[in-house]
Amino acid sequence: MEVSNSIPASNRSRPLARRLANQILQFITLGLWNRTSRTERRIEAIEAFLQEEQRAIREELRSEIRSGISEIEERLQALIRLQASEIERLSARVANSEQRLDRQEWGREALVDRLNHQDARDEALSLNLEDLGSRQSRIESRTEEMLGLAWDAVAMARRIAVLEDRTEALLAKLESESVVVPYPDATKLAS
Repeated sequence: MEVSNSIPASNRSRPLARRLANQILQFITLGLWNRTSRTERRIEAIEAFLQEEQRAIREELRSEIRSGISEIEERLQALIRLQASEIERLSARVANSEQRLDRQEWGREALVDRLNHQDARDEALSLNLEDLGSRQSRIESRTEEMLGLAWDAVAMARRIAVLEDRTEALLAKLESESVVVPYPDATKLAS
C-alpha cells in the first residue's frame, strides 16, 4: 500500500505534531516501518508531507498575518478618524475660546475707555465742585454783606420813622401854637 502525498483538507486544521503522529501510526500499523525499500519511500513521503505541511502552515500564517494586518489597518483608520474628529472638536473649542478671549479683550478695552472717560468726567466734576465751593464762599460773604446792609437799612428806617414821628409831633405842636416858620424865598436862593 502506498501513502499518498496529498493530505485531506480536514487534516490541515489539526496541529502538525498530531498529524505527524497519525502518519507514523499508519506506517507502523501497516507494517511498513521495518522494510527498507519501503522505508525510504515512506521517508520521502514523510518529507514530502512535512514540506507540504510547512507550505500550508506558511500560507496559513501569511493569510492570518494579512488578515491581522488588514484588521490592524482598519482599527488604525478608525482610530485616525476618531482622532481627527477629536482634533476637529478641540480645534473648534480652541477657536471658540480665542473668540471669547478676543471679545473679552475688546470688552476690557471698552471698559478701560469708559473708565478713562468717567475719570475725566469725575475730574471735571471735582474742578466744578472746587469752583462751586469758592463761588459759594464768595456768595456767602456777599450775602453777609447784603444782610449787614439790610440790617443797616432797617436800623436807618427805624431812625427815619422816629425822626418822622418827631417831625410830625413838632409840626403838630407848631400848628397848635400858630407859629409860622419862614421858608426861604426861592428868589433869594437863586441869587
